[in-house]
Order: sequence, then C-alpha cells, then structure tokens
Amino acid sequence: TAEAPFQWLRDSVIAGVVILLVGIVLAVYFGRQIARPIRAASAGAASIAKLDISIVEELPRSPFAELDSQAQSFNAMLGALRWFETYVPRSLVRRLIGHGDRQIASEERDLTILFTDLVSFTSASEKMTAGETAELLNHHFALLAECVEAEEGTIDKFIGDALMGFWGAPDEQPDQADRAVGAVCAMARSVREDNSRRRDQGLPPVRMRMGLHRGPAVVGNIGAPARMNYTVVGDTVNTANRVEGLGKEIAPDAETVILASEEVIAAMTLDVRHEPAGSFTVKGRTAPVQVYRIDP
Repeated sequence: TAEAPFQWLRDSVIAGVVILLVGIVLAVYFGRQIARPIRAASAGAASIAKLDISIVEELPRSPFAELDSQAQSFNAMLGALRWFETYVPRSLVRRLIGHGDRQIASEERDLTILFTDLVSFTSASEKMTAGETAELLNHHFALLAECVEAEEGTIDKFIGDALMGFWGAPDEQPDQADRAVGAVCAMARSVREDNSRRRDQGLPPVRMRMGLHRGPAVVGNIGAPARMNYTVVGDTVNTANRVEGLGKEIAPDAETVILASEEVIAAMTLDVRHEPAGSFTVKGRTAPVQVYRIDP
C-alpha cells in the first residue's frame, strides 16, 4: 500500500532513536566506569605528592584491561610508599621538598641538638623477650617522636634505646632553643604519665636522661650514593651526647633528668625553672661545659 513506505520510515526512525538512546546510556555508563578509577588515581596521586599516604585508598580492579593494569600498578606503588614512609620521616621529606634541591647541600648551621637515653635498658632487656623489647621501644619512641614533631624538630635517628634530634634545619628556627626545651619538658611529662599507667599494670617504670647543646654543626645529605641520610655531624653533636651522659653523675636515681648546656640556656626565653648543675670536662673538649638542670 501507499502507507507502507511511511510505516517503514517511521519504524526506522523509532528504532534509530531507541538505538541512539541506548547508545547514550551505555556511553554514560561506561564513561563513568572509566572516569571513576581515573579520578581516584588522580586524587591519590595528589595526596601522595603531599605525602598524605595514609588517606590514599587502593584502586579497585576493573573489567577494562588497561584500567585494571593501572590499578594494579598504582596499588603496588602505594604499598611500596607505605613501607618507605615507615623508614623515612615524612615531616622531614615534606619540608625538604618545600625547600628545593638547593637547600639539601651540606652546610654549617647553628643548631640545637637533643639526645635521649633509657637508663639501664640493656640490663632490663635481658629479662624480656624480643617481642617485649620491641614493643617497649616502639611505644617509648612514639611518645618521644610526638613531642619532637609538636615542636617542629627533626628526628635524626634512633640508636638502640636512644633518640637523636635537632632544631634549626632544614628550616631556620630563631626560637630553636625554646622549641627544644619545650620538647624535652613534654617528653618528661609524657614519660611520667606513662610510668603511672605502667605501675597500674604491674610493670616497672622506665627512667630517661635527656641532654641539649647548641652550636655550629654540619647538616645535610651525608652517606653513600645509594643510602643517604639527612643528618648532622660535628663537635656540637658529640657535646650534646656528653651532656646527656652527665645525667649518670648529676641525678643517677631520677625518673627523668633534663640537662642543657649554657649555650641553650642563654638562648632560651621560656619561663622554665632551671638551676646550675656544675661545670664539667667532657671527652673530646678541652674547655669545660657549664651544665644546667631543667625542671619541667
């Protein structure tokens, strides 16, 4: 009939519109399926650039081969970075990134150096299992690290049961002495509070010595090409270690003892109680070191 061509044309138009609508719906669906992991990867990369690795989530697997390969590679990278974050101080890396390569070269700076040490830990650890020893040290260092980072200090390293840190690099810190003293006072309070909990649990308390010294030191990347440390070296570092060790003579039975050299006290503006502890000749120095005891 004469209407047959028009009927065929109408049906064709309707079929075309249906196919077009289905195509649009499928395009939107698959577009979102493709865009979602790409956006997640982009957001994750932005967080990684800021070293906010803890908030980054792994990417889900995808039915699309290319996106699935991207997800697996991203997740492998994220796992490696989480291990990397365990061994490299995140706050230090973030600050070094902000300063740029020109600031990483070794140079002499006026720094305030901190050493801490647990009293009689070697003999005490002989009575503990390996797991108990690691648990105690990890908990102890977590308390100390929080105090250092709160005052924007740099943790140089953990040495057995000791912590070494410093202020004045990589950022210039005119108030570095105040920051360092504030950190050790917070450490003393934190250890005392933790000891109260240990006593309640029937555990022996820990005792700790802290020593501060201020002066010139070389700071920067030092080590082998494949294993560099951002660290400090020099007489000031050695003297800070000797000041901490004087706690054995000055307050051998104290729960916590904080000693600081005259250079730290002279630069300090905090209203913190302190008193002269004496003048001492320490190994490696001919001139005596005037030492003060700080009461937190």
